[in-house]
Amino acid sequence: MRKITGFMCVALSLVAYAASAAPTLINGAGSTFAAPLYSKWIAEYRSIDKSVEINYQSIGSGGGVRQFIAGTTDFGASDDPMKDEEIKQLKGPMVHIPTALGAVVITYNIPGVTQSLKLTPELIAEIFLGKVTKWDDAKIKALNPGLTLPSQMIVVAFRADGSGTTAVFTEFMAAKSPEWLAKVGKGKSVKFPTGLGGKGNEGVTGLVRQNPGAIGYVEMAYARVNNLPMASIKNKSGQFVTPSLESVTAAAASLKAIPADLRMSVLDAAGKETYPISAFTYMLVSKQMDSTKGPAFLSFLRWALDKGQDLAQGLSYAPLPKAVQEKAKQALAGIK
Repeated sequence: MRKITGFMCVALSLVAYAASAAPTLINGAGSTFAAPLYSKWIAEYRSIDKSVEINYQSIGSGGGVRQFIAGTTDFGASDDPMKDEEIKQLKGPMVHIPTALGAVVITYNIPGVTQSLKLTPELIAEIFLGKVTKWDDAKIKALNPGLTLPSQMIVVAFRADGSGTTAVFTEFMAAKSPEWLAKVGKGKSVKFPTGLGGKGNEGVTGLVRQNPGAIGYVEMAYARVNNLPMASIKNKSGQFVTPSLESVTAAAASLKAIPADLRMSVLDAAGKETYPISAFTYMLVSKQMDSTKGPAFLSFLRWALDKGQDLAQGLSYAPLPKAVQEKAKQALAGIK
């Protein structure tokens, strides 16, 4: 029988220590809408608790939901809450955890125009349906008499991947335009009748930047970081509102009741100061997580719903209303 020397004992002890010291790895995927915020949170939390390593892949809400259902990730992320039929495909119970609010903005690249363009939902629908094809169209000029608009062809940019941003945008469009509802519909993946497709919010942002005459829909943070102009959109009260933290917060304030499952919408909210295409973004969490990963991820989520909210505004997201924060924290109590 082989004797274990003192050196070997030390080596084995070091291996055991290294194994015990290895951080708990938690994998997630989904929303590009929320990716800048989640990246910041993960980096900040890593400096607080080095025993946890969170790996987040920004692949779009559609991919995030699919991987969460398949069980290939520990959590998913989506700006479009899971539908009942999707939840039924899961192996166990789950909970939606709202993390922040953002805005889907209409951004554009019109040569010579840097001001905020005024657009109605109906006109946005006509542009994305390919019915209004030039920037000096009479309908656009009538809403923007103070702007000199060029006779430039409009290039529509849209999401080519399954996207919560697309779900939010198309739900709003479908509610405002019967023609949109009939021809395009609503959801994470739809068929646009015209334009160029890009992957992720970053892909659509790139298409708008690179193509003079382009127009696209992206999360507000992407337009701001890339210094792209954002349209003022006519809201339910008839006011043209520019997307901002204040106008997204105003939309959140319109929430009258918080449903038990936390699947909420503030689209087309009432109020003169509300931005109409505002939305919650969510993490999708199993109620039966791994016994090691579960407690570690819960600690991160509690931090995100508390201290993490202070980081949201600097990245162009609106923090959760206090009532929603409390309901989300209560939902965490049901996770093992």
